[in-house]
Amino acid sequence: MTLRHLILPLFFICHLPISFSQNCEYEIKEIDKFEKVEKVLTKKVKVMYPSFKPPVVFLALGRVDSDYILQLEFSYNKYVCLNSESNELLLMTENNEVIRLKRESDEIDCLKNNGMINVGTFNYNIERNVLEKLSDKTLTALRIYHSDGYIDVDLTKKNVNAKKAKEFLKTQIPCILN
Repeated sequence: MTLRHLILPLFFICHLPISFSQNCEYEIKEIDKFEKVEKVLTKKVKVMYPSFKPPVVFLALGRVDSDYILQLEFSYNKYVCLNSESNELLLMTENNEVIRLKRESDEIDCLKNNGMINVGTFNYNIERNVLEKLSDKTLTALRIYHSDGYIDVDLTKKNVNAKKAKEFLKTQIPCILN
């Protein structure tokens, strides 16, 4: 038996579980027929579902050609707006590393009342190299800046979906990096 006969099966055994374990679900995955660019948006993941009071937070990752976004959707019990002075989202990882993201737009954008609670969806630019750096990290907290200050969201405490929150970066980043 040659070395090649030993290494080749070992390679497939080691890489097979990884290729089948990635379970990507997409809201959008298409080539735009006019602009001829690929558009990808993962399905939203509910990363924060508190046991008794808002916010409820969903995250998704997206890509248009080579531009990347993190999409934040949240509901809150107060009416708040995001504007050019409050257009940041901070992500914190398990080792207290903080990543600062800017919103795609500087326009004033407010939560909309859906009859029961205030809800909004906002896109934040994120660079590919930042995504690559975060791909093996655990997300532990968010800070959402708005017109009246900010909302700190601890994804590890009082969160029914803590496991999904912790795994978000590891499971979703590979879905949009090509």
